[in-house]
Amino acid sequence: MPTRRVVTLITILVLCACDRGNGRPPRTEFLVFAGDSTFWVRHEQARLSVRGSPIQLAHVGERLVELYVADDDRSFRGALLVGQRIYRRDLITGDSSIVFDDTTIASVARWYAHEHPDDRPLRPEEETDVEPHVDVLGEVVTVDQHGPFLSFEYRVDGVLEGTNEMHEVRRGVVDLRDGSPATLPELFGDSVAAVLAAEGARRFTRTLDSVLASSDQRARDAISALPDMSFDARSFTLSALAREPAVEFAAVGTGPRAGGIILPLEPIRAPAPDWWAEVRESLPETSADSMTERWTRGDLTVEARYDSIGDRATLVVRRTPPPGEWRLASLPSPARRLHWFDGAPDSASRQALARAFDEAALYSEGTRTASRARSHRADTRFARDRHRPRSLGRLTSHVISRAIIPRPPIQP
Repeated sequence: MPTRRVVTLITILVLCACDRGNGRPPRTEFLVFAGDSTFWVRHEQARLSVRGSPIQLAHVGERLVELYVADDDRSFRGALLVGQRIYRRDLITGDSSIVFDDTTIASVARWYAHEHPDDRPLRPEEETDVEPHVDVLGEVVTVDQHGPFLSFEYRVDGVLEGTNEMHEVRRGVVDLRDGSPATLPELFGDSVAAVLAAEGARRFTRTLDSVLASSDQRARDAISALPDMSFDARSFTLSALAREPAVEFAAVGTGPRAGGIILPLEPIRAPAPDWWAEVRESLPETSADSMTERWTRGDLTVEARYDSIGDRATLVVRRTPPPGEWRLASLPSPARRLHWFDGAPDSASRQALARAFDEAALYSEGTRTASRARSHRADTRFARDRHRPRSLGRLTSHVISRAIIPRPPIQP
């Protein structure tokens, strides 16, 4: 079973639904993806039950796969070099494949090996020096998933000897079917991609003008970094607006003043391509007051009813007619997607899904530490997080005033 670098995972036990109607609970089965968790709702023993676990599942083609992030440790005695990869694991076969590889950390490791031929990669039982003179950590975060396409943000920060710092950030979309980058033309076609890129460039220019014209102190502090911010049509993630596709570009900064800074732009609506039909069905409709999101199929409606703060939502199943309402569980925010099982899953799929939820119960910190070859080094990212990237909206003057010596060339 592959290992994961995530917060301690606690499987949410089966919950009994409370029947608030006069009829029997409906025979239905579906998965709800909310926050960083997956909830499995099914009819069994004349009731609705919910089982949840903080694992990320995706529906790719006809198969359910689990997505997880694992550290890629390439450390030496004098260099702490830890990146991250995203894996896709088939629930039935258990086979894993890389869908995002941290090529930046791999490139830094090659550079270090060339510059320090007397050092060598550490063995699993070895540790880096107490104060390694090279300390570079990469982190990838999944942003959202739409059909077979996963949006991500990748950040790398660290020191490459002395005061030679590096700070980089980028966004992108990967095709979960084969791990290839998903470009705008591949997602929407050449003509639509050109229109989206042009609109993104216009919004970038307007955003810069707004910062320059603003009297807000945060905006004034950010002005010195603006010349090093650039628009790249390849830096984007997918999102949804009223169940329709949208593209969110993100300008990134380079150099000593803006390295590691990201400037998200407002989402741009896009025409729905053919592959979006399946995505649309999985997305919720939002009530006018934004306090309820719902999915409807036939006489059944599934709702996520948010509390006044918006941090949690109550999962509810309603049926009409006959009237009936079943409150099932508390969900983390936001409720992202719902996958209906049109019929009962075949035995292999159901067993694989149950096994994935069972295994998630074992992902305690102690279990991961025992099973990971280099967790004692990779975990240092939490204690050595002094080079964390920043968002332009939260910039302060002391953040952008650092001086950086030109670093060695790094292959993309």
